[in-house]
Amino acid sequence: MGKTGSGVWADTAYRSQKNEAFLAAGMFNSYIHQRRKPRRPMPERIARANTRRSKIRGATLDA
Repeated sequence: MGKTGSGVWADTAYRSQKNEAFLAAGMFNSYIHQRRKPRRPMPERIARANTRRSKIRGATLDA
């Protein structure tokens, strides 16, 4: 994670196979939140990762 602007930070609503493929083709790093599976609780590992992404994304929006 350098200052090259190659990372994309977004909310869960923007995560799709089409968007992920577009980001990979453009050599962007995807930091989009992950969804939970339907009718399943969110795994603790994914919840922690989403929290970490939120803190970083929030700090960049405030700057």
